[in-house]
Order: sequence, then C-alpha cells, then structure tokens
Amino acid sequence: MRLRSIITAAAVVALWCANAWASSADAEHHGVDWSSLAFFVINFAIFAAIVIYFARPLVASFIRDQAGAIRDTIGRAQSAYSQAERLSAQARERVASLDAELKRLLEDLNAETAYQVRQTADGARAGAARIRTDAEQAAAALAEAAQRRLREQLAATSAALARELIAQSFQPSDQVRLIDGFVDRLGQESSQ
Repeated sequence: MRLRSIITAAAVVALWCANAWASSADAEHHGVDWSSLAFFVINFAIFAAIVIYFARPLVASFIRDQAGAIRDTIGRAQSAYSQAERLSAQARERVASLDAELKRLLEDLNAETAYQVRQTADGARAGAARIRTDAEQAAAALAEAAQRRLREQLAATSAALARELIAQSFQPSDQVRLIDGFVDRLGQESSQ
C-alpha cells in the first residue's frame, strides 16, 4: 500500500514536471521533444528509485518515531485533560462545600456567642446576688456589733451612774444589796 502510494506520488510529480517542461518547449518550438521528455522521466524514475531504496527505511523509522511521539503526546495530553477535569470537579465540590462549611461555622459561632453571653449574664447575676448577700450579712453583723457595743457602753454608764447615786443616797447595807441585784440583772441582759 505504501509502495503504491509512493509510486503514484512519483508519477504525479513526473507528469506535472513533464507538463511544465512541455509547455515551455511548446511555447518555444511549437512541438514536443519526446526524447528529452523520455530522458527526463527516466532520470526522475532512477532518482526516485534511489531515494526510495535508500531513504525508505530511514523515512519509515522517522515516521514510526514521530507517530509514537505523537501518540505519547496525545496520551499525555488526554491524561492531563482528564486530570484537569477531575481537579476542576473537585474544586467545584470544595467551593460548594466551603459555602456549607461557612454557614455551619457562622451558626456555631453564633451559638457559642449566645452561650458565652448567657454564661456571662448568669455569672454576673450570681456575683450580684453574692455581693448582695455578703452586704446584707456584713450590715447585719455591723448592726449587731454596734448594738452590742451600745449595750456594753450603756451598761457601763448605767453602772457608773448607779454606783454614784447609790453611794450618795443609800446606806452601806442598801448599797450592797442594790448593787448585787443590779449587777445580776445586767449580767442577765448582756447574756441575751
């Protein structure tokens, strides 16, 4: 098949050259020089045979190598194209999943923010209640201590006044009896 194609191509080239040569010869002589044409065709056929005989293995090897290289290039290009399509599909999926992940992260962030706000508010309320309770207890303790000091001071002043009055108005026996009763009474009141 290849040999037939080469012979056909050589014949076409020879006839084309012969036609061109005949046109130029016809214009000059108004006739065809068949011996020159036959010499030209035979010369071309010998040249074509020599080229086909010696160059055909080299040309065939070159064509085979080029065909292999082209097939390899096409294979690499197809694999690169399929990989690019796969990566493109993965990128589209990632972009789609990023939107969903962004929404999920925003929801998580809002939920965490609401939780932290609730925790802070609960802590503030508990702290305020603790401060109020501590203040009430401190105020009660201060009031009780003030009452105790006032009672002690009042008792001390009363005792001093009573001693002074008793010393002036009563007899020594009355004074002893009243002081003992008063001191007993003060002891009872201060223990309450």
